[in-house]
Amino acid sequence: GVAVKIDVTSASIVRTNVTLGVTLKTDVTLGVAVKIYVTSAFIARTDVTLGVTVKTDVILGVAVKIDVTSASIVRTDVTLGVTVKTDVTLGVAVKIYVTSAFIVRTDVTLGVTVKTDVILGVAVKIDVTLASIVRTDVTLGVTVKTDVTLGVAVKIYVTSASIVRTDVTLGVTVKTDVILGVAVKIYVTSAFIVRTDVTLGVTVKTDVTLGVAVKIYVTSAFIARTDVTLGVTVKTDVILGVAVKIDVTSASIVRTDVTLGVTVKTDVILGVAVKIYVTSAFIVRTDVTLGVTVKT
Repeated sequence: GVAVKIDVTSASIVRTNVTLGVTLKTDVTLGVAVKIYVTSAFIARTDVTLGVTVKTDVILGVAVKIDVTSASIVRTDVTLGVTVKTDVTLGVAVKIYVTSAFIVRTDVTLGVTVKTDVILGVAVKIDVTLASIVRTDVTLGVTVKTDVTLGVAVKIYVTSASIVRTDVTLGVTVKTDVILGVAVKIYVTSAFIVRTDVTLGVTVKTDVTLGVAVKIYVTSAFIARTDVTLGVTVKTDVILGVAVKIDVTSASIVRTDVTLGVTVKTDVILGVAVKIYVTSAFIVRTDVTLGVTVKT
C-alpha cells in the first residue's frame, strides 16, 4: 500500500536506484524497507526489513540471504554450488539448496515438512499440505507426478526444459499438458485459473475461472491472453515482443495497450491504476496508484 520506484533500461527490471555493476539503494516498502545491490545481471537484495532487518545478497551465481519475520518470504544463506539453508516463513519453513544456476528448494514445511529438489535441468519434489503449492517428483525428460494442494491436486509432467502440468483438480479433475513450445490444457472450476487448450503457433481457447473467463492465444514462444472477463469482457493480445491489452473491472489486473518499443498506457485495476511503458523485451511499470498515486 506504498510506493515503489522502478527503472527498466534493458531486458530486466531495475528497481529505483538500482544499477547493475554499481551498488545503489532501493526502498521497496510494504511496511518493509529493502535495500538492493546489483553487481551482475541479477538483483542483489539486501537489508530487508519486515519487523527485523536482515541481510540478503542475491548475486546471479552467488549467495542469497534474506530474513523476514512477517508475512513475507525469508530466504537465507543460498549459495549456488553450495548447499545452504533457507527459511521461508509465512508460517512455512523452507530449506533451499542451490547446486547450479537455479534454486533448489528443499524441506518445505506448511503443516507438513517434505523434500524438494529443484535443480535446473533436474528433479523437483515439494510437498505442502496447506495453502501453498505442492510440487512433487518433477524430472525433466522424465514423466513424474506432482500434487499441488490448495484443495487442488495437480500432476506435473516435464518432458523438456519447461514444466508440463497435468491433471489439475480443483473441484473437477481435468487434464493439462504444458510442454515448453507445445500445448496446454488445464481446467479448474474454482478459485484458481483454468487454462485450456493452449497451443503455441495455434489459436486455442482457455477458460480461466475466478469468476473470470479468459481466452488465450499463443502465436509465439509466449502466451497471448485475450478476452478476459471479470465483470466486463475485454480483449488482450500478449504476443512476446508485441502488444498487450487487458481490461478487468474487478479484483484482477487490468493491463492495457502495452507495446514493446513503444510507450503505451496500462490500467491495472485492483482498486489500483497502473501505467505501463515498455521500452524493451520487458515491461516498465509506471505510475502505480493504490490509494495514492506514485511513480514506478
